[in-house]
Amino acid sequence: MPQFLSIESALDVCSVTLSNDHQILFLKEEIGHNIHSSKLTVFISELTKESGIALKDLDAIIVSKGPGSYTGLRIGVSIAKGLAYSLDLPLISVNTLEALALLVVQKELMQSEAYYCPMIDARRMEVYWGLYDQNLNIIRETAASVIDQNFIKQFPTDKPIYFFANGMDKAKEKLSEIAGATFVENIQPSSTALAYLGFMKFKTKHF
Repeated sequence: MPQFLSIESALDVCSVTLSNDHQILFLKEEIGHNIHSSKLTVFISELTKESGIALKDLDAIIVSKGPGSYTGLRIGVSIAKGLAYSLDLPLISVNTLEALALLVVQKELMQSEAYYCPMIDARRMEVYWGLYDQNLNIIRETAASVIDQNFIKQFPTDKPIYFFANGMDKAKEKLSEIAGATFVENIQPSSTALAYLGFMKFKTKHF
């Protein structure tokens, strides 16, 4: 079975996973501001030692490509590219919003006929967001929007919408005006979601 290393560094979560196919084998994860430079390579080293899986035995490197923190993404992508090039492995990137949407789609008690809207803080009064259905089909591509009087006009009203991730609170007052808006708390990025989505790309050689 193909084996993968997945790196998530888009926000304050520092997360690394070893997986085969889309099954999680080992996970190292910690939340903290600006910890990626000190933690990511340590986590990778610890995972290879604990698992007995050598980096040379991997089939691809998977990395979160944003949107998110410029500093975190720069560190995560730099490490992923360094490993991919030095080991001559395919490099697979996954949209951070799509990975967040997967985490919520997989949660219990969610309505199947609904939209899923991950929302990442973009500083000031802006958020990055995208819109997906329950099968992770893209309803709205990644966008950066200002939270103003026209903000909620961009959202459909034919189905309930789940809002989540760290940009949600900033926009919550406006989003509450949308009929069917539901807010899902405590959703953080994780390399576990990257592992599944990266495996899907690996099968189609979407490198």
